[in-house]
Amino acid sequence: GSKTNGLINRVLIQELDLILMKKAVENSELGYVSLYGDQMVIAVNRKNPVRQYAQEVPGSDLRSIDMKFLTGEPVVTFQAGNGQRRMMEYLFSMQDATPNIICETNNHLSALAHVKAGLGIATLVKSGIRRFVDDDALEFLSVQNPYPCIEFVIAYLKNRAMSDTANSAVNVIEEIIHSSYKEETNNASGRQTWNKST
Repeated sequence: GSKTNGLINRVLIQELDLILMKKAVENSELGYVSLYGDQMVIAVNRKNPVRQYAQEVPGSDLRSIDMKFLTGEPVVTFQAGNGQRRMMEYLFSMQDATPNIICETNNHLSALAHVKAGLGIATLVKSGIRRFVDDDALEFLSVQNPYPCIEFVIAYLKNRAMSDTANSAVNVIEEIIHSSYKEETNNASGRQTWNKST
């Protein structure tokens, strides 16, 4: 959003050494260190008949559904400008469909409460669903149709040497994310791709 653009400008005018951000569009003046990617998932009520179209995916903990089966569903979504809201709009636009938005919220708990109440489906990022995965009322589905992954990156000005402090910060952040993901996936899934290229 505009907040990110403001931060990018501050890196460009060298007010900031680096920023942590969701990467949407490449800026040719910036270098990026990729931290991790996050996947979109769809939360559906277990009583929702659309679940009959979901299919098992070898090696994945989530069943997967073709977006075309979800275009008629009422949607609970995040407020305009939110990254997850943009991803939802993208998924619908890929099907030439307009989402039937019944409710806007600004947090996962509220969105999932609406899904539990049988009011609609919600799109979320996979990293945000950990504590809800065993909920009997909900199933989380991945989307079969290709769509961009949300990538979290550290961005810095390309042709400017980063300070030692900034370099240490990058290393610390990478280390934290690396260890928390290792713990979480226990290296079983191979979902995370790491690249140290700067």
